[in-house]
Amino acid sequence: MRKYYLFSLGCKVNSYENNAVGTLLDGHGYQRVFSPEEADAIILNTCSVTSRADQKSRQHIAKMRKANPNAALLVMGCYSQLHSEKTEELGADIILGGANRAKAWEYLEAFFKEKETIIDIKKTLRHEAYDEFGVASYSEMSRAYLKIQDGCSNFCAYCLIPTTRGNSRSRRPGEVIREARKLVDDAARKAAQLVNLCDYYGLPVISLINSRGIQVPDERSQADTMAGMRDKMDKLGSIYDAQREKVRLISEQLEKAEAEYGENSKQADQLRIALNKATTQMNGTKNQMDATQAGLNTLAEAQQAAGDATDSTSMTLKEA
Repeated sequence: MRKYYLFSLGCKVNSYENNAVGTLLDGHGYQRVFSPEEADAIILNTCSVTSRADQKSRQHIAKMRKANPNAALLVMGCYSQLHSEKTEELGADIILGGANRAKAWEYLEAFFKEKETIIDIKKTLRHEAYDEFGVASYSEMSRAYLKIQDGCSNFCAYCLIPTTRGNSRSRRPGEVIREARKLVDDAARKAAQLVNLCDYYGLPVISLINSRGIQVPDERSQADTMAGMRDKMDKLGSIYDAQREKVRLISEQLEKAEAEYGENSKQADQLRIALNKATTQMNGTKNQMDATQAGLNTLAEAQQAAGDATDSTSMTLKEA
């Protein structure tokens, strides 16, 4: 029987995901231990929310490698999503980012067999579906965590979540209910819902038809949501047009400065910095527009599907 050790840095979402991996490994006959020296496999979930978090992630990768050089070291999470090369350099055998964590057992078995480094990092997580583990996540406390949403589509300048965790996507209500019932059956006293941005839950699946037995929101609430998203698109469109014009004007000024003062002049350098900043802001707005439009498209499809679903079923949440 193979043994595994779990360690998580950062937020409660990371703890949830680590414990979910542990549940998966339990189901495949692994046994959890509580020191890395005893383990055949070490699972480390990393954080990258600040430079300090990056440093701690690097330290713990090296620490786990040193503690047990013979164990399979699987590193996943935000730091490895952004810094896969450094993660490998520090000694990780299996490197995952913000996707495919549910395949941890498969990757471990492949590594034990082939003894070759495995790297599964997606360059972008913007179009990923919710990463469903298919099991309940247990902690060592009476209070359990229940993850219902992941990622964010806001692209704030100070935050890495859209890059490290991808676009906002909601967990299917049926899976949420299934796990909640499982936790209750296993005597969890409380279940705290985990999200990266609570306002975004339900946008991709607002009709709630992905779970049998959950009734869809009324048409008025859906219409209000779509109206709000259209208003946001209009505002973003105005911002984007202004930013694009700013980029055009700075580009013209840069061409004139290079012609008059030279490409390596102080004036040209300052304008390049301004152009890079303006272009970054414009691209960020465009990303928000794309995410909002994708949400509108999905919501329209969900409304259509909801109409089809309500014609064919009258199940209630209690009956699901």
